Parts: sequence; structure tokens; C-alpha cells
Amino acid sequence: MKKKNLKQGDVQTWIIKRLQKALPQEKNVINVERSFAEYGLGSLQAVSLAGDLEKWLKKPVSPTLFLEHENISALSAFLCQEDLPTSTPTTPPPELKTNRTQYKKILTEFKHFPEIVDLENFKKYVRKKAGMDLFFQVTEGMPVSDIRIDGKKFINFSSYNYLDMASHANNIKQLITSVKRFGTSASASRLVGGEKPVHVALEKELSRFINTEACVVFNSGHATNVSTIGHMMKKNDLILLDKLSHNSIVQGALLSGATLRYFEHNDPQSLSALLTSLRDQYDRVLIVTEGVFSMDGDIAPIPAYIALKKKHHALLYVDEAHSIGVLGKKGQGIREYFNLKGTEVDFWMGTLSKALGSCGGYIAGQKTLIEYLKFSAPSFVYSCGLSPADTAAALASLIHLRKNPTLPAVLQARSAYFLDALQRANINTGLSSCTPVIPIMIGHSDKAIQLCAALRRKGLFLQALFYPAVEPNASRLRAFINCSHTEAQLRKAAKLIASEMHDLGLL
Repeated sequence: MKKKNLKQGDVQTWIIKRLQKALPQEKNVINVERSFAEYGLGSLQAVSLAGDLEKWLKKPVSPTLFLEHENISALSAFLCQEDLPTSTPTTPPPELKTNRTQYKKILTEFKHFPEIVDLENFKKYVRKKAGMDLFFQVTEGMPVSDIRIDGKKFINFSSYNYLDMASHANNIKQLITSVKRFGTSASASRLVGGEKPVHVALEKELSRFINTEACVVFNSGHATNVSTIGHMMKKNDLILLDKLSHNSIVQGALLSGATLRYFEHNDPQSLSALLTSLRDQYDRVLIVTEGVFSMDGDIAPIPAYIALKKKHHALLYVDEAHSIGVLGKKGQGIREYFNLKGTEVDFWMGTLSKALGSCGGYIAGQKTLIEYLKFSAPSFVYSCGLSPADTAAALASLIHLRKNPTLPAVLQARSAYFLDALQRANINTGLSSCTPVIPIMIGHSDKAIQLCAALRRKGLFLQALFYPAVEPNASRLRAFINCSHTEAQLRKAAKLIASEMHDLGLL
């Protein structure tokens, strides 16, 4: 996709001129940080602009390029990356332009789908840079600090089993007991026959833990966000998302049909400006943020968002996937961390797959809201209930955490120890602030891939992340810290990371 000697400023200038031509009313107010959606750029105009851009670059680009990137700045940064594989053609080869029958036949074969060809090229690119396969590694044993791959022992930093609940003997025992009692599946939607006593018990325990009136459990954390946000918001509503929101949040917002706007990451002033300028144009307004951000490990300023939601009569949705069981003295999440009341946030969302060692997601809040979701949320009503095994595992984890409230302190101490060890080695840990999510910022994806592979050879298992999982040129390795990590393991890992980064010219 990259044009020879392509500079970001040149790309931005080209896009600005084309936008001014396509949208005459915006002739003097083009801002590279303003979202394309705010300009009223329609899908047909976006595809047309992508076609013009393809001609200018003299390289094939995706026809949905302007829909896949938030603004001019993000799109130009993506186009100017030097370390990502080039995109594949999305238009028919010249020899097929006059043979529509043959071309249509090709489009029924998955191997010719441009996005699938892109994926194959990307996999080849990663394999070439790494000298090995990095993804879908089969790990043996429990997801604790030590794992084995092909019989070789690794220090594991790729499992978000924060409190070691997924490997706790009593939790496994309770899981087996539940399966023996209720079988391997709920075998129906809970609305029409799949409701089990263990579901009811888990939701009551979650409500108690989060200090809300009620709770509903879904069988997927990702689907919890998609279904709840997509279901609760409508065409005449506004959704305001943190710029670094998780894919599930973005997908839910897109599904809703509501207007979508992004505020700067963890920036109450940016959010305030959007609310001030846009609030009166919409019916309901939903502010969405994560508690602990899954890619950066930093903590959202929830009290400031609560103040803004009250001032502008908005709703607040907090995704606690990586903060429940992690933050607070007792692990009660960002509510406890900031000493908040359960009623101060409208939607408390969380997953069961991180600190609670199971699988699934939940929404906690007012009883009226939860009752509505139980009768109408698509991924709850039209999906089989959470399995008895997963439900019992999560319930056992919550009970164990309530009886052992010092577990989060152990995790917090381990996380702080590793973060300090990395920073003492002058390693850039980005925005992480003593949470168990610790990024090792690299920048270029090829260096991130090479570092990941080098550490894999030395017995460290942690994964590289790059666009589109993170912003362009913000590639990194991400370490998850668990209670089972020892200080000796963390010291060894920090030294190995520093050594390999030095060898790659990254330090």
C-alpha cells in the first residue's frame, strides 16, 4: 500500500483537498483530527475517495479505507507505515475486466477474497520476520506462570488468569460438581428452559460484589458489549467512546445505528467539549470507557466522567474486563478503587474470563435495566445459557475472593514489581500504572515481531500486538501478570527483555 517516498504530510494534503472538493461546505474547516463521520462523509463518497486514492498511490487499497480509519491523521499514518505488508488488489485483474462471468465465479471462491489474501500475506510477513509461527501456539497445562509448548518450559505472560482462579483446585472441584448435577450444557436459552439455580446464584453474588440491584450473565464477554450497546442505543442517540476503546465496544456502537464520536484517551476535557457541543442534538447519550485499558494497562478517570454524565444528563457504561478482581483492596474493581457507589454508573460491564477464571460476561445495574436485558438482549435471549461449568467456576471464584480478600494485593504487588523492573531497565512501558496489564512499547511492527520471537527462543511467552489491534506505529509486546508469578521469574524476564531489546537496537 505504501507509495515510494510517501510522506504523511503529503497524504494529509491530498486527503484534505479531496474532502474540500467532495464536501464544499467544509472548504475552510478541515481538521486532521476530526472524525470522517463528523464531516457527514457517506459510504458512497468514502468508496469514491478510496478509488481516487488508489489511482494517486498507484497501489490497490481497500474500498472501505475511509470507513476503517477514524480521521485524516490515523489514515495517513496507516498509509505511511513502512513495516506492514502491502494490501492486495480489491479490483478485478485487467484480464478479467471483460469477462464478468469468470470474475463473478472467482468471487465465490474464498481463496480469492481480498481480505483472505491479505491475511495470508500478513501471516507470511509475520513468519518471515519472526522465523517461526507466533500465533495459535498449543500450550500445555494450567494457565499459570509456567507453561509448556512442545514439551519446552516457558515463563508465561500471555494468560489473563490474574488471580489464578482458572487453576484453583476448589474452583475445579465446584465446576465438576456442577456438571454432574446439571450436565455439560444449559441446553436452551435461559428465557425458555435453560435457567439453572447456579445462574441465579452467580448473578446474586455478582450484584453483591459490585453493589448493584441486579445482574445478568451472558455467555461471551465480547457479545455482552456488542449486544448491550447495540441493543440499548438507537438512531437518534449519541455514543461517545474513548479513542482506545476495545473492538467489542466499537462493534456494539456501530450496530446500534446511533451517532458515534470519539473523545481523546482518558481525557475528561475532550469528553466535556463533545458533550457541550453535541448533547442537545440527540435523545440519549451514552459515554463508554474501560476501567483498565486492555492494551495499555492504564486506569480511566471515572469520577470525572460521572460528574460530566450528571451535568449533561448522559448515561455511563464502564467495561471492567481488566479491572474487576484487580483494582481495589478487595478486588471490587474501579468502583472500590475510586470509592464509588454502585448507583453512580449506569452499566457495570465485566467479563468472567479474566480475574474470575471462567468464560462469559455480565451487566450489573438497576433492576429495571437488567430485567429488560433478560427479556430482550439478542445475545442473551437467542443464545444458549452459560454452561453450568463456566457458571460454577465463576461463582466459586467470587466466593473464594470474598473469603480471601488479600489476593488482589498480591497481584498488585507483583504488577508493581515487574513494572518497576522494566522501567529501571529504561524500557518504555507506555501508560501502564501498576495494573497487571503491562505493555512494552516498540513502535514498528517488524521490531515487535522480532523481539517476540527472540524472547520465545529464550523461554518467555508473551505476544506482539500491532495494527489494527493497536494504533499505527504503536506496536508493542504485552505482559499479563498473575499472582503465581514469582519475583525471581519477573526479575529474569525483565533482564531478558532488556538484553534482547539492546541486541535489536531498541535500547
